[in-house]
Amino acid sequence: MFLFTSTKRFYITLICLIFAAVIPIQAATGRFSYPPAETAFMIIVYAAAGLAFVLPEILYSMTPTEKLLKRYDVNKDARPQIERQARARNGELTPRKIDVKSRCATFTGKKGGSYRTTLKSCTCPDFKERKAPCKHIYYLMDQIERSSEN
Repeated sequence: MFLFTSTKRFYITLICLIFAAVIPIQAATGRFSYPPAETAFMIIVYAAAGLAFVLPEILYSMTPTEKLLKRYDVNKDARPQIERQARARNGELTPRKIDVKSRCATFTGKKGGSYRTTLKSCTCPDFKERKAPCKHIYYLMDQIERSSEN
């Protein structure tokens, strides 16, 4: 599951690919009574659906960090962004889990909730309101850069 930034996306992909694999097995054992053309069509549909869910994850994992951050219309040198970067560097947050390979993390919020973070988005109130990098994204980005230096 290291490739997926979303558990839901992982399970949907898994189910689609399982169906794509089970249909020909059932057809071969006689448990499936559809004509061969319909069987082939169903296999293709489930396999395509599985690929449709996994492709964005592959693209995300291959896209350079700088390119992902360019999507935000924000000046990294503006005072609020500098303050967010400083809070990330000073550890004013509680990382619960960081997966550098899939470039995602989970942080514990101040009120006990948890925030799911990727370089594209975060579930924290700051990101939801501004649609710009929050301290969680900056922290994750810093951890990714540190791991690539080693």
